[in-house]
Amino acid sequence: MYACFYMSGRFGLISSITEQGFYAYSDALVKVILGALMAVVRNAEYLGMIRRWWAAAASASADMDSLIRMAKVPVLSLDLTGSIVSWNANLESLTGLLVSEVKGKKLFDVAHGDNQEAIVEAMKVAKENATSTSLIEISIPVGGDS
Repeated sequence: MYACFYMSGRFGLISSITEQGFYAYSDALVKVILGALMAVVRNAEYLGMIRRWWAAAASASADMDSLIRMAKVPVLSLDLTGSIVSWNANLESLTGLLVSEVKGKKLFDVAHGDNQEAIVEAMKVAKENATSTSLIEISIPVGGDS
């Protein structure tokens, strides 16, 4: 393509301004196309990276759920709002409360009132450091006690 315009310009078939305009717009078009191709390549790389992070997070979540489920001691986990996310079988047998009954409820609603200070303090620590693990001792009513 460039050769055709070059030869046309050399033999006077097109003006030098037309020839220069073609070169300028062709270069701009090539740069736009290359930019678009680079964006597609980078987007694919970013999507691959996001996919790997998502898989790692899902795997870590599944591992945590498995650890809680198979633990030989009563274990529960909370989100940062204090809602119960998981509740293992040992807690079910100890309290008589099923996972379906407590999942999504606030720990405040399940635990005895005198535990609220410890729960508030543990939640404060967890919010300051989202990767923290807080171990606290609380009383949960057994078999429908209040």
